[in-house]
Amino acid sequence: MTEPNFEFLASELEGKVKKLGNMGVTLKFVFEGMGSVFIDATKEEPTLSRNLDQKADFNISAPLKIWLDLRDKKLAPHVAAMTRKIKFDGDLVRGLKLAPKIMAVL
Repeated sequence: MTEPNFEFLASELEGKVKKLGNMGVTLKFVFEGMGSVFIDATKEEPTLSRNLDQKADFNISAPLKIWLDLRDKKLAPHVAAMTRKIKFDGDLVRGLKLAPKIMAVL
């Protein structure tokens, strides 16, 4: 079986993003060296765009291997953040409040 790639994970996120609801923020998941997924969660039904060169309220970036480990539950999001395997850019206090909901889509 082929290991999931960026396109596979972006498609998977597209299906999960509706769970977020209106969080009043925009998010960008950056798959280092592969692409990014921009999520506009400022409306009741969030939308997702790929490789959109747009600034988001929160940027979360990591190599593909880390995204796969998060997806497969081999790595907990809080452990990945504390060990700097994923990088956050945005208002840290607000991000900590939203983190459980954001990480639920992974």
